[in-house]
Amino acid sequence: MLRTASCLLGGLLLASSPAFAGLFADDDARKQVQQLELRVVQLERRLAEAEIQNKLAVRSILDLQMQIDMQTTEMRKQRGQFEEFSHALQDAEKRQRDFYTDLDSRLRPLEGGTAGAATRAAPSSGS
Repeated sequence: MLRTASCLLGGLLLASSPAFAGLFADDDARKQVQQLELRVVQLERRLAEAEIQNKLAVRSILDLQMQIDMQTTEMRKQRGQFEEFSHALQDAEKRQRDFYTDLDSRLRPLEGGTAGAATRAAPSSGS
């Protein structure tokens, strides 16, 4: 009985093997492998393109950062110049006010003396 069961099991396995192999014939398996290989190649190509684009984007970002740094440095330099010019202008305005005040203080006595001399000279020339 054991022998019959073994034979039946062996026969069943032999009968099912070709049926299972028939489901996945060599041509189908080759087509699937080729499709998978093609897909892998396409994915590798897309990955390589994405890496190139990523490198270009990083390079562009670095260039922009360098430009920002240069402009920041230039702006700081111009701010410093602006502060220097502003201070120089304030000093010049103060000197101008001081000169005007000094000149005005010197001219007042002369104007007063000249005006008095002119009024005195006018009556004497009329007589």
